Amino acid sequence: MLRFQLSLALGLFLIVPALFAASPGYPSASVTWGPTFESGQSQEIIYAGTGSTTKLSELKWPIPLTLGVSVAVDIDWASWLTTKLELAGGVPLQTGTMTDDDWNVYDTNGSLLTRIHSDSTAYQTANWSARFEAAVPFHASPVSWSLVAGVLYHHLAWEAWNPTQTATYAVNGSQSTQTWTGLALILRQDWLMPYVGAAAGIHFYGADWKLGLRTTPLVQNTQSDSHVLRGLNFNESLSLGWLIEPEASMEWPLFPHWLGIIKVNFQEIFGLRGAETVSYDGASPTGSAPFTSFTDSAGAGLQTLKISFLVRTDWGEPQK
Repeated sequence: MLRFQLSLALGLFLIVPALFAASPGYPSASVTWGPTFESGQSQEIIYAGTGSTTKLSELKWPIPLTLGVSVAVDIDWASWLTTKLELAGGVPLQTGTMTDDDWNVYDTNGSLLTRIHSDSTAYQTANWSARFEAAVPFHASPVSWSLVAGVLYHHLAWEAWNPTQTATYAVNGSQSTQTWTGLALILRQDWLMPYVGAAAGIHFYGADWKLGLRTTPLVQNTQSDSHVLRGLNFNESLSLGWLIEPEASMEWPLFPHWLGIIKVNFQEIFGLRGAETVSYDGASPTGSAPFTSFTDSAGAGLQTLKISFLVRTDWGEPQK
């Protein structure tokens, strides 16, 4: 289904505009590229049950300071229609700490634990995205603005190594600590976000200053979490989350047909809920089902902050 949705989006943004009759001076294109710096965090959440907001477990996976690159191709099909294809990816400049908290659970001896907290060294192994967007600009003075619609796909993956776990006992508040060596967890996330939005801009002191906002209540996330040391796999399909994505940029001319751009983008994703399936590597323990499903018990969130330093080159007629 995910591949079908992405293929459909690509077809709409690249094929449909070609059906319109060309206007004088159109189509024109531009290529925008440059380095990016990103950081943030993703959350895995287990709730007490359907409709409950009580957390039983929460894992926080860091997006450490990441150096990336962004490449986008914009095509102006007419004065009233622009499409964009943007690809971005990056590699982390450092490791991070993945934290894992569980509340009100029992140990193998039947003792109630108010909290189990674990810290692991997190290595981000994948971080790339693809965005397809169409915009309808409205040219006015002094403020120009536009309406946008698009879809964003974002793939993230991590490994967590060498966890240290501290358990707090309910009966007297005492604690015990254990440390393991080796690979502990592997997380993969695939985010899909169809969205709408708007942007406004003004020309001031020789530069174009722009503010935009994208949003949707239709965020989807498919994620798999392998607990290597425990031989457990958690697979979750989540939907109906919110995306709030403000963006600000400044553009100024460098040379004819060349622009310099500084852009700041923030994403806040929250509210996803969905089903979780738990399965075992190999044979399940005696008396345990090979897999167990839980409805509406899983959740997720994501926050990212990205700063981009870009150059745009116009091809054909200058963009209007």
